[in-house]
Amino acid sequence: MRGPGNFAVLPLPDVDGALAEAAHALDADGVMVLSNAHGRYLGDPEPEPLWAELDARAAVVLVHPTAPPGCVRTPLPRTSWPSCGASTSTPRSVRALPRRPYELDSLGRQDTV
Repeated sequence: MRGPGNFAVLPLPDVDGALAEAAHALDADGVMVLSNAHGRYLGDPEPEPLWAELDARAAVVLVHPTAPPGCVRTPLPRTSWPSCGASTSTPRSVRALPRRPYELDSLGRQDTV
């Protein structure tokens, strides 16, 4: 079984830098973004040009969970990072992403309209 390959990490919230890195990473299997960058979530309006470019390339995007703003790790044993809300940061980001309408093609696969 083949693994996921390599993913280029996009430096959000720097949208221009992320666009440049996406163009540079054409040989990568996909790109990776954090679920939020300094409190800016993926559905915020600033990265819209990035989503348009990734959509035009039909890029695979891996959303890596990260802690929400204000999360402080404690030195207590058995206290995990997800306990401060990281488990909700990724779904919040994904729900906020721009949505494209789609329909099923003749083979039952999702196809955008």
